[in-house]
Amino acid sequence: MSSLVSRMDDERRLRGVYYTPPLLADWMVRETLRHCFANKNFEPTILDPACGAGVFLLSAREQLAKSGVGNPWSLLH
Repeated sequence: MSSLVSRMDDERRLRGVYYTPPLLADWMVRETLRHCFANKNFEPTILDPACGAGVFLLSAREQLAKSGVGNPWSLLH
């Protein structure tokens, strides 16, 4: 089993695939949105060009929904 995991890690590195833990993504999105919402004229558009598993987009959608911003799905690109 450990050799399989090791091979998967090697393959991931060769392809440049990196995984951001959800807790880190949540913190990064929360802090970014906190600064953005401090600006009263803020009209959010969220872009995650590297997308991957969508961890940042899902976190942004959840946090925007909690903040009461209209339809969070329409802000994600």
